[in-house]
Amino acid sequence: MVKNNRRLVLLIILFISVVAFCTVQTTAKVKEKYKETYINQVYATYSQNLQHTNDILGKVSCYISDNGKLYTRNCMTFYKTYLQNLPINKYCRHNKDGETDCTPNYIVDSKSDCAFLFNKIIYEYSDAVSLKNNNIMIIAAKDKKMRLPLFAIDINGSAPPNVAGDDLVLLVLRKNDSDAFFIDMDTSFCKDIPKTEKPAK
Repeated sequence: MVKNNRRLVLLIILFISVVAFCTVQTTAKVKEKYKETYINQVYATYSQNLQHTNDILGKVSCYISDNGKLYTRNCMTFYKTYLQNLPINKYCRHNKDGETDCTPNYIVDSKSDCAFLFNKIIYEYSDAVSLKNNNIMIIAAKDKKMRLPLFAIDINGSAPPNVAGDDLVLLVLRKNDSDAFFIDMDTSFCKDIPKTEKPAK
């Protein structure tokens, strides 16, 4: 009788463990699917604004070409107009360490191809804005006067996980040989960026 009870208890524990495991796996898949859907919505929103900005300004020299050449002559003008068409909640203020009052501390995987670039954007940016759609936009900058044709979007604001490449996504302004101006989420170019310069923190 005691053996039967033990066997029953073990079977119940095993059943509960299997159900719990399946629930965790299902929840993780749902979250991943939700994140993918939301990122696609974010991409569509910022792409639409890009086309609207391009219609206002005409041809803009703020992009990375198909051959990897960097064009930054009109980036300041571009971002000024681009931001005017976004639902801005506030412009973030910088402290002495270059951090702002509306950007959380991000986790950057040092082994990822884009780690160097994410660190530069997070710690060496000159513009960050909090948006009413709960996004945070961080514009990459080479120095105080030059903006670069790429920016990061935190898709859920200061809420966790605050991980570069997860809820902090990189968007690149691109122009192809057909003169099409678009936002690209392909970050495969990261592996070709020299990693000799240490990002400031």
